[in-house]
Amino acid sequence: KDTTTSYWGVGRKTSQGRAVDAKSWSRGELQKLVDEMKRIGNPSQNGYCELTYQELLEGSVGKFEALLGTLITAKKHKIIQFEGEVLLKGRDDSSVITLLKVDMD
Repeated sequence: KDTTTSYWGVGRKTSQGRAVDAKSWSRGELQKLVDEMKRIGNPSQNGYCELTYQELLEGSVGKFEALLGTLITAKKHKIIQFEGEVLLKGRDDSSVITLLKVDMD
């Protein structure tokens, strides 16, 4: 289905087209987070991959447009786990982030 509409001769995406793009971008960011956590993290005794917030920040410099937003979304979808609602640099550097899902499918 066409997701563009003409507005004074200029093609623009419809809200449905923008939603599809946003979902695709978000899924890509979540997969990138999973990949980075597997690369940087260490296996824990319970079989999950774990790392600290500081390790993630230092190991993924420049790879995410909005790391905190990606972490919050990943937690909401039960891809990762960490204590509290948000993680803040400095205050939460030693907080452990656990990767619960290694596949996005």
